[in-house]
Amino acid sequence: DDSAGNMQIAPGAAAQRIPNAPSFISSSPSRDGQRGLRTSTRTVNRRGCAACTRRLSTTMMSFISPLDVSYYPSAEAGKARTTVYSEWGDIEDFLPVLPSSPAVGGHESEGKVVLYRDTNSWCPFCQRVWMCLLEKGLEFETVQINLRDKPQWYLDLVPTALVPAIRFGDEVLWESADILKALEKRYPTPALFPADAVEKAEVLDIMAFADTTLGKVGYGYLGNEVPEEEDGKKKALVDALDFLEGKLETSGGPYFLGSELTMADIALIPLLEGLAVRAPFFKQLAIRQTTTDEDTTAGYPLLSQWLSAVEGRPSYVQVRQDPITLLNVTIKLFNAKVPPNAVAPALTPAPDAMSRASAALNACMKLTSNRDAVIKDVLKNKEEDWQDITGLSANRARLVEIATCLLASQLLTGIQIL
Repeated sequence: DDSAGNMQIAPGAAAQRIPNAPSFISSSPSRDGQRGLRTSTRTVNRRGCAACTRRLSTTMMSFISPLDVSYYPSAEAGKARTTVYSEWGDIEDFLPVLPSSPAVGGHESEGKVVLYRDTNSWCPFCQRVWMCLLEKGLEFETVQINLRDKPQWYLDLVPTALVPAIRFGDEVLWESADILKALEKRYPTPALFPADAVEKAEVLDIMAFADTTLGKVGYGYLGNEVPEEEDGKKKALVDALDFLEGKLETSGGPYFLGSELTMADIALIPLLEGLAVRAPFFKQLAIRQTTTDEDTTAGYPLLSQWLSAVEGRPSYVQVRQDPITLLNVTIKLFNAKVPPNAVAPALTPAPDAMSRASAALNACMKLTSNRDAVIKDVLKNKEEDWQDITGLSANRARLVEIATCLLASQLLTGIQIL
C-alpha cells in the first residue's frame, strides 16, 4: 500500500529479484490490477531502513550522516509516484561506464601498468603513486588489496607484503618513493623532476624528508600518550612544518619548486593533508590557515596556499579522502582517543546545484563500483551491534545490501530515501 511511512520501489523484476528479503520488505498488491508503477510493488518501511543506517560502518556513515534520515512528509507520501531503484542492475543502466583508472592526460603506457593499492584508498603512500600515474596521463589497471587479508599471490609477488606496488609488464616494484622515481624514468613527459641538477636534488631531499622526518614526527606527536614527551614531540612537528613553510617562501610557490608541480609535492600531499585534518582535531594544532570576516586563524599561510593549489588539481581530486573519513579511520582503526574539546571539520558544500549533482553522480558511481567492499566493511560490525534491531540480525547481509543500493539510488535520483 501507499500509506505514509512507506515509499514505492520500481516494480517488476527489479523489486522481485530480492530473495529472502528482511521482514520490513513486503509485497503490495496493485489496486488497478494492471502492470505499471503500482503492480507487484515492494514497499520499504522507513523505520527498518533508518535503523539499518544507524548501524552502518565508518565508510557508509561518511555518505549518510549529512542526509536527512526520513521520507517525504506524511501528507505528501501518499501522492508520491517517484521511482526508487532497489537493484544494482537498474542503477548501472543509468550510469556511464566508470573506468578503473581514469587518466588526467591520456597517452597510453608502454606495456601493461598495474597499480596494487589498498581497498579503501586510505594509504597515503598508495595515494602518491596513484596521483603520479594520473599526472602522467598513463593508462593503468588497479588491483585493490585487502590489507587485513592479503591474498597469498600478493605475498608471493611483493616480498615486503606492503602496498603500494606496481607492475610494468613482467617487472614489479614496491616502496612508493622508488616507484615515483621509476615512473619518471620510464615516462619522462610530463616531467615531474626538474631538468636542473640542483633543483632535482632539492626535490629528492624533500621526498626523503617526507618519508624519514615528516611522517615520523607527525604521527609520533598525534599518537603520543606520554605527558612528559608531549612538548618535545610537538616541537619536532612544529620544526618540520616551519622547515616546509620556509621552503615555500624560498620557492615563491605555489609549489615547492615554484610554479610547477613536482614529485616533491606529490610525495608530501597525502601526509600533509592527513596532518592538516588530524592535528587540529586531536591536538588543537592548526596547520591550515582560514580567514573569515571576523578573524584569521593561526596556522601556516604558505602551506595553506600550497594545500589549496594541490587540492585543486584534477589528479588529486580523484585521490583525496574527505576529512571526516580521515578522522573516522584514525579513531576506528588506530583506536585514537577523541579529546573532549575536539571539533569535527565541516564538509565544504558544492557551490551550486550543478556541482552538487555532479558530485552526487560521482559518489553513486564510486559506491556502485565498490559496493562489494563497502558491504563487506559494514558487515564487520560486531554481532551485538545488531541486536536492538528486532528481527534483522539474521538477515543483516541482505539488509546491508538493500540499504547500500537504496543509498546509491538516493545519490542517483536525488530522492530522499534513507
